[in-house]
Amino acid sequence: MGQFQAILAAAGNAPLTESEMLGKLVRVMLPGLDDGDYGVFDAEIDVYLGLGVAGGRGEP
Repeated sequence: MGQFQAILAAAGNAPLTESEMLGKLVRVMLPGLDDGDYGVFDAEIDVYLGLGVAGGRGEP
C-alpha cells in the first residue's frame, strides 16, 4: 500500500498513462470487486490527476 501511495504522490507528468496504470494496480491490489466499485476508484484517480470526467479514460 505504501508503494502505491508513493507512486500516486509522484504522479502527474503523464496523467493519461498514469491513470491507466494506477487503475490496473487498484485491480491487482483489490481483486474481485464489482465494475462499479472499480469505476469509483478510477474516477477518484482521474480527478486527482486533473483529468476530471471529460478527460478520463472511459469505461474499464
